Amino acid sequence: DTQELWPIFAGLGSSTTATRSSTASSASSSEKIISVNGTDYFRVCLPDPCMDQVASQLARPFSTQSKDGWCIEGQTKTQQQSSDNVLSLSRNAFNDNTHQWQGLLLVKVPKAASSTCAGVVLRIARQQQCTALQWQHKEGFHFQNRSQQHHFLVGSIRQPAQRAFSSVWFFQLAPLNITPTDENVIRALNTRRAGKTVGKGGYQYNYLSIERVIRKSLWDAEQGDLIMNHPSRLYQRIQQLINTYHFIIVIERM
Repeated sequence: DTQELWPIFAGLGSSTTATRSSTASSASSSEKIISVNGTDYFRVCLPDPCMDQVASQLARPFSTQSKDGWCIEGQTKTQQQSSDNVLSLSRNAFNDNTHQWQGLLLVKVPKAASSTCAGVVLRIARQQQCTALQWQHKEGFHFQNRSQQHHFLVGSIRQPAQRAFSSVWFFQLAPLNITPTDENVIRALNTRRAGKTVGKGGYQYNYLSIERVIRKSLWDAEQGDLIMNHPSRLYQRIQQLINTYHFIIVIERM
């Protein structure tokens, strides 16, 4: 399940003027292999040219958003008159009156430059004097209930294999001084801490998704590299996720 919906996500930033054409043409390269208990399983084209085509159809330019809507003064746990003191407090962008999230909301994906992204949004909030800011680790489904007119949703994505290896090293191998042999790395990759999900389309898709992803709804380990249902349905779900965000940061390690 570390395929993370393949390199589709990683290529979303490759085109800033992508054509919003139907995914039917990209899905035409798929091939139905088997049906199991009423569910069809397909094999899709995975080489880079195929993924570049899919990414070019799913990618979207992100429009400029006026800060007037999302740069608002959020609730803080203590009353401070000084704006400097307010900005130094832990940000709280949850409105207790409306029970909605508001302001600048970062879905902070672990090991996808999460600390760097948090630093960016903290700096933006400080410079623009915005106090409604969420910058800590919270999965996307926490933000289902958002003030539609008063929020700006940001996320980040990284090449799936690179993110997974980074997570394995940072959280498991290095802290425990484990030698990074093939066996140890593979064992670590097959843990939830490293990012393994149970048929949810991969760690980053599941983490960024605003709706809860059902187990084994996209992939079944028993069927190897085959995906469940026609690829066009999968691409539609990815498109819906992308359209939910106001900006997605594509991470590239040099």
